[in-house]
Amino acid sequence: MKKRIGLGFALLAMVLIASPLFATGQKEAVNDGEPVEITIYMPGSGAQADQEMVLEEIKAYAGEKIGAYPNIEFIGWGEWDDKKNLMIASGEDFDIAFTASWSNFEQEVSRNAWLALNDLIDENAPSLRENVGRFLNAPVIDGNIYAVPTVKEGAEGNAFLYNAKYVEKYNIPIKDIKTPKELEPWLALIKEKEPDVVPYLVVKDRVSDLPRTMMSNWDKLAKGFSRHDGVVMHDWQNDKKWDWSATMYDWFNAGYFQPEAVDLKDPNDTKYWNNGNWFAFSHVAHPGKAGELSNQHGYSIVAGANLHQPMVTKDIHLGSMMAISQSSKHPVEAIKVLDLMNRDKYFNNLINFGLEGVHYDFVDQEKGIIELLSDGYRPSMGWALQNQFLNYITAKEDPNKWAKYEEFNVSADVYDSVGFFPDMNPVKTEMASISNVLETYERMLDRGVIDPNSIKDEFQEALINAGVEAVATELQNQIDSYLSSK
Repeated sequence: MKKRIGLGFALLAMVLIASPLFATGQKEAVNDGEPVEITIYMPGSGAQADQEMVLEEIKAYAGEKIGAYPNIEFIGWGEWDDKKNLMIASGEDFDIAFTASWSNFEQEVSRNAWLALNDLIDENAPSLRENVGRFLNAPVIDGNIYAVPTVKEGAEGNAFLYNAKYVEKYNIPIKDIKTPKELEPWLALIKEKEPDVVPYLVVKDRVSDLPRTMMSNWDKLAKGFSRHDGVVMHDWQNDKKWDWSATMYDWFNAGYFQPEAVDLKDPNDTKYWNNGNWFAFSHVAHPGKAGELSNQHGYSIVAGANLHQPMVTKDIHLGSMMAISQSSKHPVEAIKVLDLMNRDKYFNNLINFGLEGVHYDFVDQEKGIIELLSDGYRPSMGWALQNQFLNYITAKEDPNKWAKYEEFNVSADVYDSVGFFPDMNPVKTEMASISNVLETYERMLDRGVIDPNSIKDEFQEALINAGVEAVATELQNQIDSYLSSK
């Protein structure tokens, strides 16, 4: 079931943009002596060349404001999961880390990794409730808030994104392309006319694998399990996912992918991002995604039409969050840092874009439009660094970006499963067995390197033997009970 989200997001967006709490305002009380360093661990592209230069200003500004400052360490994506798991398992002393529904948030809560934030917020950062708004209702388990979500797009969408160079050269009507089949003639054209260009770029980020992109707005209840017309099933029991896998197999055989795509762990997409020799790829999308990618890669990338109705899913507000570690020696200062990131425009953009005159200049200061200069500090992690409605807009982006975010959010429908957190303990053995099965089969199906028909029966039998029906039944009972109690 789903319902129209309507006015709620519009009001939230207006509050986020207009709230006086976003002004830099007056100085606040600070601790005696040196400001407290708050360590934050984030995934990303690794350390920034000018990070120490930016940290100096972060320390001076936040130290004067709240007596504490964040020292953010960006960990490479390839190392991130292992690094975070080790920090949690060893009880390492750190303050804040990135987490998300797709990055084991619920399991981390069950491992007692994160502090409950209710009292910390109410006693030390009450403005967080206003500035984060309804997003703060998402990471609530048994009445406790366990993380602070990034305020950003509030719905799941998906789209094909394109290298603008080839869209313009061949006058491709990208807003009319709304299915993989409608994209195929243009992939064939690029392969014929541009032999050095990859028609469809396979990227390391698996959310860009076509089956995953196309199911991004499904009513997901737990890892690998979604609800369709009220019935819970494993994603690989849904014929649509097999159809999309078959499409990837056809495209692989047609030569639409880069040669390195056969490497299931690293398709070397970095090479093609850098040289610009690609035409299209798919991704979870929001109104500002193409502009963000254009900034990141230095050439124009454009988005096609939404492939599905945008949906507020159980996971969307859990997709990018910061949590305070149980091992933190400074939880009060940590919540104050997160509060400042969500209400202070200068501070938020200092973390995102670095120093004015060094890393960016204003094109229109009143409208918050900037031109990027040095790449010595360019984390490109705005989607994870708290309140995006405070972010400056670069000259390569749509100046109406935040208004379009509002329109996108208002257009979304809401699944009635939002707020549901399943208890997976009764089926944890089955989930572990299913995970092992997926490790064997899933990636090669998502990437199109094997004929789905050749292993479909074998794969589905392995899922059944692993206990997929028991998990689906357990989730069905839990979601039915949850909905009947609402």
